[in-house]
Amino acid sequence: FLNPQEEDKYSEASPQVENVVSEDPQQKLSQLLPLGNQQEEEWWRELELILMESYSDPELSLQSVAEELQLRKQKIDQLFHTKVQMPFDQFLLELRLHRASSSLITYHGDLEKASEEAGFKSLKGFKKAFRIKFNMSPETYYLQSKER
Repeated sequence: FLNPQEEDKYSEASPQVENVVSEDPQQKLSQLLPLGNQQEEEWWRELELILMESYSDPELSLQSVAEELQLRKQKIDQLFHTKVQMPFDQFLLELRLHRASSSLITYHGDLEKASEEAGFKSLKGFKKAFRIKFNMSPETYYLQSKER
């Protein structure tokens, strides 16, 4: 699911629950430096709109976005590297995990609902990505959030 470099990145010391979801990826999108030209800015606005409207669609992918915008996948990844210093797939995963962590609270620990609403194709994939990113299971996250 994630390559070994990404797993290493997320396997640091266990964070406190209140610090787990420290930065909303959507906020990251809105606090960015401008791109070099008007055409790229227009593509970026379209990318942002697609992501915010469709992140919960499990079929959303770099390929589907490239087809919708009629751009090469490499161009979209280049825009993401320029704007948010990460590839599209990583940003989408972080956005989905952020949404799922909020949904866990909303849905009182219902993992299936939280993962489905966030756009994960499977509960197993959601649990694995959550553990890698936050160094705790979604169940532990929910239980610790109730204790706060």
